[in-house]
Amino acid sequence: MDYQYEQASEIEALDSIYCGDMDVIETEPFPRFRIPIKSEGFEDEQGLACTLTFTYTSKYPEESPIIEVDNVENFDENDANALLTHLKQQDQNVKDEYEERLKDRLGEMKQYECLELDKLWKVTDNVTVTEYMIDDGNESEITIDEIMKALKCMKVGKAAGYDRVTSEMLRGGGGVVTSLLYQPFNKC
Repeated sequence: MDYQYEQASEIEALDSIYCGDMDVIETEPFPRFRIPIKSEGFEDEQGLACTLTFTYTSKYPEESPIIEVDNVENFDENDANALLTHLKQQDQNVKDEYEERLKDRLGEMKQYECLELDKLWKVTDNVTVTEYMIDDGNESEITIDEIMKALKCMKVGKAAGYDRVTSEMLRGGGGVVTSLLYQPFNKC
């Protein structure tokens, strides 16, 4: 996975979402940025406000970012810790849901037998795709590196298919997705 590309793409997306409220502190060696947040009622001095500072790690998005809470207003002693705990739990929930969705979708793929896959992958003149993968008379296995390279080449920003899995989900899954795709791709 090209971590720098993924991180730069996400920074660009977040900047457009937060319309100038996001402050990019640094981009090297890893992106670091802050986003001010306010709860409802803050303007009436009844809500909370703070700045969240995110620092990506070398393997983000596979690893969680480092999150700091600064510039707190109207926070009780434990509010900052409670907020950090909540954000970390949400991050883990998203990762767990993402992994489950991928496993479910890939599990559906495994239900096809090799013959059924041959029918799905027919191309013109009754030549199957696997016949194009013959190298010096020997069929070659699809490697992990080839799967990773193919995932990197997928276009982003396109609509999901009937399985509701987007290219961003596949690309962002890194090694987990690659290893899950390896078995069905080499089944036949």
